[in-house]
Amino acid sequence: MGKSDRRTKYTKSVLVSSFFTLLKQKPVNKITVTELCELADVNRGTFYLHYYDVYDLLEQVENELFDKVKKSLQTTFKSASLSDFMMEIIFAITENAELCKALFIRSDSGLIKRILDLAREICIDDIVKNRSLADEREIDYVCAFIFNGSLSVLRKWAESDFKEPPKTIADIILKLSRPD
Repeated sequence: MGKSDRRTKYTKSVLVSSFFTLLKQKPVNKITVTELCELADVNRGTFYLHYYDVYDLLEQVENELFDKVKKSLQTTFKSASLSDFMMEIIFAITENAELCKALFIRSDSGLIKRILDLAREICIDDIVKNRSLADEREIDYVCAFIFNGSLSVLRKWAESDFKEPPKTIADIILKLSRPD
């Protein structure tokens, strides 16, 4: 890795870190490039070399995290049970805790939905096996309920600074997602 590559990586890292600091304090639409650059100690021209605006920065960060999660899930996707899959998602979240916390607490972030949508096929298989649902519309409603409930649990967990162990959160989500 050349000097220029290291400098670019460092600059992006400082910008992302500063962005998350600001994102914890205010919504993305209230963050300006000027204040972001001041906090990161980077000039605006440097910012614009890497990002179009703060929304582009947010999108790139979300996409990068989504790609990491997707890659880690692909290893278990074919043979995973819903509980294995949920543990993989939660493990990926804990590996990126600060980033996830900043993104999950924001109500307009679609990142978690994108992550949970990865589990849709496994969720449908699990619903068909464990419930007597055959109607596709009912299955869609149950999936929507499970995904939105899971999203709420994950947000609550992020708001608590991930105090509970990942296994506990996975167990809670699975308990709520399955009939007794």
